[in-house]
Amino acid sequence: MKTTIDRKTFLDALELTKPGLASREILEQSTHFAFMDDRVVTYNDLISISHPLPLGIEGCIPGKVLLSVLKKDKSKELQVEAVGDQLLIQASTPSYNFNLEPFRNKRLFKQIDKRGPWKKIPDPDKFIIALRLCCETCSKDASNPLFCCIHVNKDLAESTDNEKMTWCNLPEIPIKPFLFSGSSAVDLLKYRPTHIAESKDWVYFKLTQGTEFASRVYNEKYKDLSHIQEQALNLDNAVKVVFPPDTKKMIERAYVFAKRDFPPDECIYLSFQNDKMTIKASILKGYGNNPDKQACFEESARVRVDGDIPEFTTDPKMLLEAINHTPECYIHKNMILFQGEGWNRVINKRTQKSP
Repeated sequence: MKTTIDRKTFLDALELTKPGLASREILEQSTHFAFMDDRVVTYNDLISISHPLPLGIEGCIPGKVLLSVLKKDKSKELQVEAVGDQLLIQASTPSYNFNLEPFRNKRLFKQIDKRGPWKKIPDPDKFIIALRLCCETCSKDASNPLFCCIHVNKDLAESTDNEKMTWCNLPEIPIKPFLFSGSSAVDLLKYRPTHIAESKDWVYFKLTQGTEFASRVYNEKYKDLSHIQEQALNLDNAVKVVFPPDTKKMIERAYVFAKRDFPPDECIYLSFQNDKMTIKASILKGYGNNPDKQACFEESARVRVDGDIPEFTTDPKMLLEAINHTPECYIHKNMILFQGEGWNRVINKRTQKSP
């Protein structure tokens, strides 16, 4: 049966599901758009996204080629028809033929869709803000998967990469606690989920215009971070600091000297004495405990601090990321706490010899 569809409607459906395409085919047809049950579906083992697309066809087409064709074509409407193992698309002038591959694992797509009932997310905007903040403190090192995840536990979202940590207060999420990949959350941030559902291995989000987003969950116990959070929120021995307006530019200049081939080695030195903040960094050559210094950076700015703070080191990118949210922080003996409305961010503070 031939179906007439607006080209932009077709293209929008593909763009909405595109994040679910794998960059390379580790799993069969994970780089393909799948058409089934009047929906277009993508799946890459970590997430699956589907969107209504009533074309009346079933099968799979390589995603990169189909997207490229629909972007370059300027027709207003397209005529789409499945003829045997071919998908025919007739535009205003050209026509396109695609091999319509049969499903090699249709049962998998059906299993992903076995979810519980949809439940309303109490405050979608606050939920997205929490995920965005938690994504910043997820690790990209897959050797410890739990550090790559966000833990959503009823009225709390939290994440840590063991160097920095975020936790956010939420209106209670109406499903059991779940743990899902920070990279999945990054893709979810492109949308605005309004409802949530669950199954044993997946968490599902209902988006606008009928789009559905599913993320695989980790069925493991998350690390208890409450003792660190309680310690950070105890401000009895912390020193409040409001970073001066030029701090971000100072850190960016220092980073020219602090940059390393191995990012965990990157650090800047900070000290607060006599109402003055000093930032230092150095370019090092060689390895071991006594590498050669090629160049040093040092810059100071006036700042009001209730007491002196001995020199310490921290990761420049982590500090810059936190200051982008708020210039105000509390410096503890071994950590720095940043706070905003309903969220908290802690970054590690280290003691190290000055460059």
